[in-house]
Amino acid sequence: MWNVKNKFKAVVAILIFSLSLAACNQGPKLAYVNNFKLFEEFQGTLELDAKHRAESSHRQQALDSIKAEISAMAASDLDEDAVVRMKTLEKRYNLLLQQFNQETANDQQRYQEQLWTQINQYVFEYGKEQQYDYVFGSAANGSLMYADEAEDITADVIAYINKKYAGK
Repeated sequence: MWNVKNKFKAVVAILIFSLSLAACNQGPKLAYVNNFKLFEEFQGTLELDAKHRAESSHRQQALDSIKAEISAMAASDLDEDAVVRMKTLEKRYNLLLQQFNQETANDQQRYQEQLWTQINQYVFEYGKEQQYDYVFGSAANGSLMYADEAEDITADVIAYINKKYAGK
């Protein structure tokens, strides 16, 4: 009845069925990245931050020179024309300070948008290359409340995006 050939066929059929079932039960490939760490360690962030500091330093030097002139004028006896000139300088200083603060805020927002656009593109490419179904971002804002640290691919993604950014 059950000869060796039939037993072998039955075992193979059960094995194929089991493997098919196991493959069906395997869920999507998931991982997450720490958004803060990703942003902070991205080479593009470091470069734009250095550029932003240089621009801010230049703006601050312009303000400091006006402030020094105002301080020097305030420390001396002033005639009526000098008082008017000092008040004009103070107004100019305050106007420039307000303008520089607004420009700085606008620059920071523009830089962050540029960086996140680039980071998101790189993470998209990484996910496709590594065959992830989902790569979540952990930002401590409630979007990802818990994830096993074994699923954290932040370090791998940082290495990948910095390599892509460098053109390698």
